[in-house]
Formats: sequence, structure tokens, C-alpha cells
Amino acid sequence: MGMSSISPAESWSVELPLPSNPEAARLYAEGLAHLRTFDALTARDLLEKAVVLDPSFALAHSTLADAWAALGYAAKAQEEAKKALNASGSLPREEGLFIEAHYRQAAGERDKAIELYRTLFNFFPDNLDYGLRLAAAQSGGGKPLDGLTTLAALRSLPPPSDADPRIDLGESDAAKYAGDYKRQLAAAIQAEQKARVQGARLLTAQALVSEGEAYRSLGDPQKSTAASSAARQLFTSVGDRFSESRVLRNLGAVYFDQGDFEKAKLSFQESMQIRHDLGNKAGEAGMMTATAGALQYEKDFKGAKEMYERSLVISRELGDKPNIATTLLNLGALEKDMGDLAVAEQHLQESLALSRESGNIGFQAGALNNLGLLALEKGNPVEATRMLEQSVAIARRGSNKNQYGISLEDLASVQLQTGKLLAASKLYTEAIQVLTETHNQGAAANALWSVGDILVAQDDLAGARKKYEECLNIREKLGEQALATATRLSLADLALEENHAAEAEETVRRAIEQLRPQNDVNAQAEAEALLARVLLAEGKIQEAQAAIARARSLLAKSASVGTNIVVTLADAKIRSAAGYQTEAIKSLQDAIKQAARSGLLPLQLEARRALGETEAKAGNSAAAQAQFLSLERDAKAKGFLLIAHKARTAARPNL
Repeated sequence: MGMSSISPAESWSVELPLPSNPEAARLYAEGLAHLRTFDALTARDLLEKAVVLDPSFALAHSTLADAWAALGYAAKAQEEAKKALNASGSLPREEGLFIEAHYRQAAGERDKAIELYRTLFNFFPDNLDYGLRLAAAQSGGGKPLDGLTTLAALRSLPPPSDADPRIDLGESDAAKYAGDYKRQLAAAIQAEQKARVQGARLLTAQALVSEGEAYRSLGDPQKSTAASSAARQLFTSVGDRFSESRVLRNLGAVYFDQGDFEKAKLSFQESMQIRHDLGNKAGEAGMMTATAGALQYEKDFKGAKEMYERSLVISRELGDKPNIATTLLNLGALEKDMGDLAVAEQHLQESLALSRESGNIGFQAGALNNLGLLALEKGNPVEATRMLEQSVAIARRGSNKNQYGISLEDLASVQLQTGKLLAASKLYTEAIQVLTETHNQGAAANALWSVGDILVAQDDLAGARKKYEECLNIREKLGEQALATATRLSLADLALEENHAAEAEETVRRAIEQLRPQNDVNAQAEAEALLARVLLAEGKIQEAQAAIARARSLLAKSASVGTNIVVTLADAKIRSAAGYQTEAIKSLQDAIKQAARSGLLPLQLEARRALGETEAKAGNSAAAQAQFLSLERDAKAKGFLLIAHKARTAARPNL
């Protein structure tokens, strides 16, 4: 072709990357081929033999690091990448850049890795592998839009590279990081179709995993489970345990979304055990967090907290910011429920900061949800509403219907607790619609429960009972024993309203026994307060006093304004019945002020009714009459028809 022969120096540079041992070269080539078809197990075995035959073979060490990473051995991957870097000093620039980029990525130096891969791709724009590595580094390094741009450039490569299914799989991953789940699904389906034509079983399985993730995010649990199960069968058939653990995680997440926390826990634990066996510390920590989440929803607060803290220790040691953010979010929510508000706020704020740093919309919405509910617990409804409205807006932009439904539900709960019944009802209706579409039965049941509370306030006791029973039916089917207990307490409160105190007492006593092993002091205190009111209605004053004493002792562990007022109201009624009206009146006046400061209108109205009743028992008929008349007017104006009806009856007993 008219080309001159290469110089000795050029010949030396071409031969330099190759090992001195021909068998090592063969093993390396075969290992690389298996790795490209996602057969990391075979690749690892071949590459380990290659580096034994030639320990100075830098490219073999670097590719072995890829195999270890694919199997979930992060520490071994970094170790091999470091060996490759140490052996790369005399390599040509291309191989040296590649090996350094690989090491930087394994060491968590993402920006440096991206720049090195970009340099390689700019030098060799027709090299598909360099382009895929650049896109993966960009997408996984918080720059998914850059990754999508790189992948678009790969589609303009000459055939057959332009139709490689790995480009579609890369696009699916980048779209996931960008929160575009429809695009993630479309790209994953395209990758699966191409991989099946090629007979690439493991690449097909990887595509199915991405399909399952996308279907879950788009609210289709049946298709998500089907895709994930098909992927698991393929991984199991070839002995790829790490990928199988990834599928188990996805299946557990779908069960969790549907409110089946026991199944979710079992899937997470199985995934966690596989990752532990493989020595994958980061993956094990992630599954600890997921398992703790299932325990938390089963109301095993002690077990959940211990699991979160174990996960957090590992993740901080590894510098795994995504799992740190996830764990802090869930731990903060748990601490909020346990009444440790100061620590909860600290953890939630740290999670929010990490989520904003990474651009993770779902985590941002989740952190804002819990910070908003925490603000309400502390008696700041304005701040609570502001944060939850932010969460709804963020979740609406993110395409994750499940998160959007949960954000709507949490905002509705603030509206309900601050007395905005119509706004709350509208939000709950929308939340139920969204959560029904995503098949999140557990969260939909929560909304039904709260709709029951609204109907009680509106004096529709029959409608409320129907909603409570519908909620209870769902929770019992899902095995949500702790939440089922909470629903039974609402039914007991309703029975008390209907003058069935004996029925209510039996239900409440059983519920208290079920709550006792848990660390939910707010739920326990409110249950004891309800028992005290039930016993009072039955004329059992001494037993009621014992119950309210237990409730007051539990308040020492709670920072919840709402729970404090609930217990105070029951306490005042018992004091009044025992003849201590002056003390009860003072206590109720303080409760009214506290509820007003905190914006908790339903509790404020209930405290005013209790005050009117206590004033009447104390012989202050004029004060009682004035209280009832103003209460009737205010409660009716806000839609609280049950309290308005009771106030009207108390003010005009002959009507």
C-alpha cells in the first residue's frame, strides 16, 4: 500500500501492552470476551490465571478489576486496579490513560475518571468501549444528561457498532439516573430484543433487570415482578449470584411498594446474605438499609434502628454517599416516629443535602416529606406545609408515581391535622387514585384510614366505619399487624362515639398489648389515653386514672405536640369527673393555647368542647354556654359537624 515499515521504537510500543507469556495473552482475550457478554464469573477465573502467569500484565489486572466489580467485590476491584496502575508506567499513552481512568473510577474519583475517559474517547471516537465507559462514568457520576449525549454519539458509529445492545442498556441506565423512566423502559426493551437475537443470555438478563426497575418506577408491579423473575432465572442458571442479589433487591422493593413488608423483608435478607457471602460490603450495607425499612414498617423499631446504624457505619467507612443518604432518610423518619425529634431533624437535613448534591429527586422528596411531618410534630404547621408542597412539586416532576402519591398523602395529613378538611379530602382522593395505579396497597390503606377520620369529623359515622373497615381489611391481607392495630384503635374510638364503651374497651386493651413490645411511645400514649376515656364512660374512675397515669409517663419520651394534647384532654376529663374541675379547666385552657399556637385546629376544637363540659360541671353555666355557642359556630364554619352537633346539644339540651 506504499507504507514504509515501522521503526523499532514503534514496533516496541505496539508489542509492549501484550504479555510475555502467550498463554496469559490467550486467557486475557477469552476473559475480556466473557466480560463483554456479562459473564463475569468465567471472566474472573480466566483473568486470575492470566495475572498468575504474568503478574506485570497491566491490562489483565485492569480487566480483572472489572470482573471483581461486576461480581460486587469493590475492595478486590480497587486492589486489582491499583496493581494495573502500578504496572502501567512503561505502557503507551492510550493504555496508560485507560488504566488510570479505571483506577480513578474504582477509587471513587469520578470527575477524574470522566476526564480521562473523555480524553480517550476524543482520541479514539470510533472506539465503542471507550464511549460506553465514558457514558457509564458520566451517568453514575451524577451527570446522566452528559451520558445520554455520549450514547447518542455512539449511535452514529459505523455498523455493527451503532446497533450494539450495550448502547441501549447504557441509555437505559442514564435515563434511570435522570429520572426519565419511560425512556429507561424503552431503551431496556430495545436492549433485550437485540440481545435475544444475538443469543446473549446475560445481556438479556441485564436488560430485563432494567425493565423491572422501570416498570416499578412507572407503577406497574406485575410487569416489574415478571421482568425481574425472568432475569433471576437467567442469572441463577449460570451461577451469577451477585446479579441474582440485585434482582432480589428489586423484587423486595416491589413487595414493599405494595405494602407486603414481610415478603419484602425476606427478599432483602436473601439479597443481603448473598452480598455478604460475596464480600460486597457496599451492597450488604444497602440491603441492611432495605431490610431495616421493612422492619420499620412492621413496627419493629428497635430492630430497624439497629440495622440502620450498622448500615450507616459501613457506608461511612466506604464513603458510599448514595447509601448514606438513603439510610439517613429512613433513620430520620424512624427517629421522628420514636419521638427523638432533634436527632431526626439532624439526620434528615444531612440526607436532604446529600440528595441535592447528587440530584436525586426521589430522595429529596422523601427527606422533605419527613422534615415537613417533623415540623408539624414540633408545632410548626406553616413550615410543614411549605416543605410538603415542595415535596409534591419535586415528586410531580420526577415521573415516580409512587413517590408522588406518598407526597400527596403526607401533605393531606398536614391539611387534616390543621383543620382544612376539604383540602385534605381532595388531596387524599388524588393520592388514592395515584397509589391505586401504582398498586401501593399499604399507602392507599393509609389514605383510606385518614378519609375515615375526615368522615368522623363531618359526623358521618357510618361512612367512617366503612373506610376504617376497608383499610383494616387491606392491612390484614398484607400482614401489616402493627398498622392493623392502629386501625382497630380508630374503630374503638368510633365505638365509643356510638356509646359502645364495653366493645371499645376490649379492643383497646388488646391493642395496648400489641403495642407494648414496640418503641412507638406516641401510639402507646394515645392508646392509653383512649382507654382512660373508655373506662371513664363506663364509670370506672380508678382504672381510668391508672390508664392516664401510664399515658403521662410515656409523654416523658415524646416530643409530639399532638400526642401531648391528646393525653392532656383525656387527663382533664378524668380530673373533672373526680371533682378537680379547677385543675382541669386550667389544663384545658393551656391545651387550647398550645393547639392554637401549633395550628392543630381539630385538637383545639376538641379541647374547647372539653372545656365547656368542665365549666358546666364546675357550675359555671354562663361560661359553659358561651363556650358551646362559639364552638358550634366555629366548628360548623370549618366543616367539623360532629363537634358542632355536640356543642349545639350541650348549649340547647332540649333541642
